[in-house]
Amino acid sequence: MRQQKLSSAQEAALKLFKNNLEYFNLFGNDIRRKIVMFFWAHLDSGFSTEEIVAFVGGDRAKVVYHINKLQAGHLLFCIREGHQNVYYLDLDQTIEKLETLVKLIQASYPNSTAAKVSRKLAHNQ
Repeated sequence: MRQQKLSSAQEAALKLFKNNLEYFNLFGNDIRRKIVMFFWAHLDSGFSTEEIVAFVGGDRAKVVYHINKLQAGHLLFCIREGHQNVYYLDLDQTIEKLETLVKLIQASYPNSTAAKVSRKLAHNQ
């Protein structure tokens, strides 16, 4: 395979992706994906550990481990309410990371279908 010289935009997109690989890997586990999808279905709601475990099913210790991974990765945040922790989905970082990555990818591939459609839509407005 021959090596192509990357444009500065391509290098920036690749660097951002590599720098956020650990973050994107948070979505690489079935239990964590189930937890995130559960929260996406109830965006304005918080859930206790027991409610999350009841939805996901399986071993409580495993679910708690994955809740902690999502919290460490800033996908969930926790508020102590009485004697229990209540978790909420934190989409701000996710949206910011994905928007930045999409913009860099679009800039690095100006002839991609998505870039062509975006230009056409912008021109038609």
